[in-house]
Amino acid sequence: MDAGMTRLTFLFRLFLSLLMLFPASLQAAEGQLVFTCPAESPENNASALVLREAYAQLDLAIQFNPLPPARAFKLANAGEADGEMARIAGIERLYPNLVRVPVVINRINLVAYRMRMDEREAASQWLAGSHRRLGCQQGVVAIDMLSQQMGLACEPIIHSDAALEMLMMGRIDALVIPEPLAMRILAENPDWQAQLERIVLNQIDLYHYLHKSRQDLLEPITSVLTEMQNQGRIEELIAGAEQTTPVRTIPSVRALRSTQ
Repeated sequence: MDAGMTRLTFLFRLFLSLLMLFPASLQAAEGQLVFTCPAESPENNASALVLREAYAQLDLAIQFNPLPPARAFKLANAGEADGEMARIAGIERLYPNLVRVPVVINRINLVAYRMRMDEREAASQWLAGSHRRLGCQQGVVAIDMLSQQMGLACEPIIHSDAALEMLMMGRIDALVIPEPLAMRILAENPDWQAQLERIVLNQIDLYHYLHKSRQDLLEPITSVLTEMQNQGRIEELIAGAEQTTPVRTIPSVRALRSTQ
């Protein structure tokens, strides 16, 4: 056999080998889903538990990429992730490329904290007072919507730890914040809790979102989550979750994609 024929035989065998490997590598890429979520949101833990168990039933592995809330939305809506971990209903009107999975996977209270007082007005009247200096956790769409509904004039505050400190120092009169986040901060500062009054403003249901390019997953994940809901499994996972530690930060979405 001459050198040319030997080279052709080698290339043909190499081509066959690549064909055999390609389906396996494609399957590995498709088996890894990435969902964005708000960074340092303690409620993420319960949502993550629910979704990991649900997708495991579909033989799919998932990872989460915690980001600043607005950036998480933008990346998910742009298709640089497979969707969003858990957000309130109605987000799809603002981010039309996201498709809501119609099963509640978690819920949180939106609360306001103020210094304890002897004279108590109705919470809504007190908060809506024109002279109140209110701080609101920035980047929480549910708080923005609630503020509009209640007519609250809020100063957006980026760092929640600093926000509670501002309240304790009298620089703001009240702080509107997701309760799990507040509880994490108060657990680290137990002396503050006795000085503060908690006002529950609303309970918010959270839903999982898929990017429209992954609508093939909508029916199967809805079916799995519905079954988990009917069996009481979602409530069990929510109740058992320790909602005090943020989801572990992972590499960026682009970095994850490049490894697949």
